[in-house]
Amino acid sequence: MLNMTESKRLLKEAENCLISAQKNIEIDEFRVSVQQSQLCIELSCKAVIAKFEEPKWTHAPGEQLNLVVKRIKNSEDKPTLESLMKLAENADKVEDWHGWSVYGKEENDKWLSANELCTKEVARKLLEIAKTSYEIAHSYII
Repeated sequence: MLNMTESKRLLKEAENCLISAQKNIEIDEFRVSVQQSQLCIELSCKAVIAKFEEPKWTHAPGEQLNLVVKRIKNSEDKPTLESLMKLAENADKVEDWHGWSVYGKEENDKWLSANELCTKEVARKLLEIAKTSYEIAHSYII
């Protein structure tokens, strides 16, 4: 779907993920916080995309948002375009965490579990990116 109703629905989902990420980091559930932060960023990006076209079924919507930004560059001011490009960059930056926070990943010929990867430091970093991403989407849609 593409319209303001869908944008607001996705934005509300992003907000719920952000709240969950914040609550889970407070109780040292870092893996859940990482998962929820990544999803908040993904949904924030898709909320903006939905204003213009149907978001693709992907955990990496940054490329699609960048294409939208290129199409609307003549109808938006420079700071708005820059913030939307930052949102796309954020989505690209955290996309791998969708899988890593579930399955883990191989590093230096050793398999690291999701719990080993999702440290307090990682959770804090992704939570900050999620807050910024949500704020960008919220200010653009609302």
